[in-house]
Amino acid sequence: MRSTSPRTACWNARASPRGWRLLGLVATMIPMGPALKGLSGGNLANVGENLTIAFSAVILALIAASITFWVVNVRRRWLAEELVWLGQSRPQWEADE
Repeated sequence: MRSTSPRTACWNARASPRGWRLLGLVATMIPMGPALKGLSGGNLANVGENLTIAFSAVILALIAASITFWVVNVRRRWLAEELVWLGQSRPQWEADE
């Protein structure tokens, strides 16, 4: 198992939900081009299909961002509890003196 520094772990955890939101935005914009092209050509079926794809991608990205946001907050709480525990405990060499 590869060990990572706490700083790297926290940064990766914070970046993940932001990345999902960014991918949701990109997934929305990609089908909008063909939808607008279909609208200009009068093909409303094409517009509806592409808008369905676009908004489905947004929903999936928001669900993924919500899950990762929840996981990040739980992990952050665990780390905070460990820091409090470490701050309250005395090192073994001080207890012997």
